[in-house]
Amino acid sequence: MERVYLVNRAQVDYEHTKKYADIKWDMTYLKSGSYTVLYELYDEDDNKDTREVTYVIDRTAPYAPQTIRCHEDNGVVTLSWPASESDDCAGYYLYRKGKANENYQLIKTVSSSQERTYTDSALQSGETYCYAVKAYDKYGQKSEFSKEIEVTVSKDEDVPVINSFVPTEGKVSGTNLLKITASDNRKLSKAKFYLKNLDGE
Repeated sequence: MERVYLVNRAQVDYEHTKKYADIKWDMTYLKSGSYTVLYELYDEDDNKDTREVTYVIDRTAPYAPQTIRCHEDNGVVTLSWPASESDDCAGYYLYRKGKANENYQLIKTVSSSQERTYTDSALQSGETYCYAVKAYDKYGQKSEFSKEIEVTVSKDEDVPVINSFVPTEGKVSGTNLLKITASDNRKLSKAKFYLKNLDGE
């Protein structure tokens, strides 16, 4: 293969006998394969040093996870999937769509190939959803979709729990900030505060 001439001069900084040079290398037009770059360095007397380096360009996306599994309980869907069979997988994109919708929406970017579970609670009871996963590599190349899985969300019957409140109890006066902390398996929607006079006045 004929060598492609990238640049004649790429001088950026010069300080006495030290020189630093760089260029932008547009690799978008190159196919997958091995390529060599020949580096040539000259001084003012035209003395030359050379280095030849081999680079591998990867245009192959990783394999998609073969399956995706889910478990639904009280309006919450827990998803899991096996690892991509590609060694260069860097993470996963998780997608969801309503059964009537045609296009998937990205709901989670998983930035580790070792993390392969996700809990989805932003769902409507009684609705049916479809999920699929894509793998991606460190260059951002994405696989095809995994096999789709479908799940219908049941009614949430888990009761939210008040974990603590401030002030706890006893004497209060002036202006106080009433605060509660709580937890639930789904997103909490609202809190209400009521006042009752126990002395009957």
